[in-house]
Amino acid sequence: MKLSAILVPLTFLRIAVAEGTAIVGALKEVHNVTTNLGNSVANWDGSMLGMVPILTENTFLLVSVIKGTKTAEKSEPLNLGQAIEVANAASTLVKSVNSTLSIIINAKPKFDKLSMSPVTLANLGLQKNAADEMSTAIISKVPADYQGFARSLVTPITNSFQLAIDTFHP
Repeated sequence: MKLSAILVPLTFLRIAVAEGTAIVGALKEVHNVTTNLGNSVANWDGSMLGMVPILTENTFLLVSVIKGTKTAEKSEPLNLGQAIEVANAASTLVKSVNSTLSIIINAKPKFDKLSMSPVTLANLGLQKNAADEMSTAIISKVPADYQGFARSLVTPITNSFQLAIDTFHP
């Protein structure tokens, strides 16, 4: 048996595993940055100086989601096992997004006091659009029979963003 007959399938297997791993890694990164943003808002003393970490984390989050979208777009289609791994990571992300958006909604009076609600609304809009694009890119890589289920996994993120946007909308 030729060595190439063994190595070529192994190379494809490694690439396929890397696709799922890369998307899971991107979701974990977004989860971590989302959690950091939630912590920054939760610990915010309501001062203008205290807004610096929040604005910084907002920027990091947007960049992280955009990078995650690019990772998903470059990835090959996922097999069922990889899609399950991605679904698990997405479930964790849903929890952190919902928690962080609840923290932001609860902090609205602090944002209002500093006249920062319009900035927060703009950030929420940008992040929602970026999250929608990332979701679309990832769902397109899931096997067709499971894309409806994948969409249902991210629906809570869309709903939470809409609630936060509605809260901050004048």
